[in-house]
Amino acid sequence: MALTRTSYLAVLCLGVPLLGACAGDGPVDPGALHIVGTHGSWSTAFHWNAGDLTTLDAPDGDYHVAATSVTVLDGVAVVGGSFDGHPCYWQAGVRNDLPCSDGELAGVAADAAGRLVLAGTCDGEAAVWVDGNRTALAVPEGFVGSVNALSVSGDDVCVAGRYRSDDWSSDLPCYWHNGARAELPALPGTLPGGTTQLSGIAARGGGCALSASYDAEAGGAAVWTGSAWSVLDGTAARAIDQDGSDLYVAGRDEDGACYWKNGSKTGLECVFSTIATAISAGNGAVAVAGKCGAIGQDDVIGYWDGDGFHQIFEASIADITGVARE
Repeated sequence: MALTRTSYLAVLCLGVPLLGACAGDGPVDPGALHIVGTHGSWSTAFHWNAGDLTTLDAPDGDYHVAATSVTVLDGVAVVGGSFDGHPCYWQAGVRNDLPCSDGELAGVAADAAGRLVLAGTCDGEAAVWVDGNRTALAVPEGFVGSVNALSVSGDDVCVAGRYRSDDWSSDLPCYWHNGARAELPALPGTLPGGTTQLSGIAARGGGCALSASYDAEAGGAAVWTGSAWSVLDGTAARAIDQDGSDLYVAGRDEDGACYWKNGSKTGLECVFSTIATAISAGNGAVAVAGKCGAIGQDDVIGYWDGDGFHQIFEASIADITGVARE
C-alpha cells in the first residue's frame, strides 16, 4: 500500500525504519509546548500551543507581522516580534508596543527575579529591556548594532548580534554578556569575503554559547562554547539550547534537518525534511521544531520529539522561529 503524507508521518519512529531518527529521549507534552513563527507571503505571525494555532494581532489586518521568539513567564506565553517594522511583544495574546519608531524584538526571556527581559533593535540601536527599562548595548563609535538572539539563565543575560560600520565596509558578529561586548574570531574555512551569522545563544555557567552558520563551500555550521569555535558536520545551525551540561544545536546537513547533542549529530526526517530551526531541551526530552517540503509543494511545519514528527501547520510559505516549554 502506498504511503500518503499522513500515514508516512504516522509510522515514522514507531518501529518502522523508514527514515532518520526521533528527537530526544521521550515525548514532549504539547500542553507545555509553545511554538511561534510566520506563514503566508504577507507574513502573518502565529503562536501554537496544545494543538491550537492563534494568529497574533496587528493594527493593519494581521500582515507584515513577525514572531521571532517565545518564552513562558508565570505560565503565560510571551512572544517577541514586530509589526510593520515596529518592535512589540504579545503577552497572553495581548500586543504591547515598544516606544520605538522602528526595530524588532529578537528575543524574550525571564530572569531569576521573574522579570521580563527583551532584546532587539530600537531606532537603529541594539538594546535590552528589563521590566520595560531600556539599556543600549555598546558598539564601537561609528558602528550600528543589531540583535539576533537572547538567552537568560539566573542573572546572566547573553545577547547575540553584530555591529557594522555606517558605510557597510565592516560587518562583524559579536555577543554581549551582561552588557559587555565580546568579539569573535573568524571561523576556519570561511570563504574570502564571507560572513558568519549568529543564529542562537545559550547562557550557561557564567558564560555564553552560540550557534552560527557561515559561508563555506557547501555552507557551514558551528558552535562557540566560550573560548573557541567547534565546526559541526552540517551546512547550517539555526538555534541552540542547553540542558544541564548538555548543549543542543538545531540545523541541517546535506540530507536535511538534524540536531547535535554535544557535537554528536542525529538526523530528523519526514516526507521532505529541510531544516530544524528551533530547539528546546530539558527534563529528559528534546523538542526540535522545523519545516519540511519540496520545491513546488507547501511547507509542512511542526516538531520532532521522542514520538516522531508532529505536524502543526501547512502553508505555501511557513517558518518556525521559536520554541519554549513551561
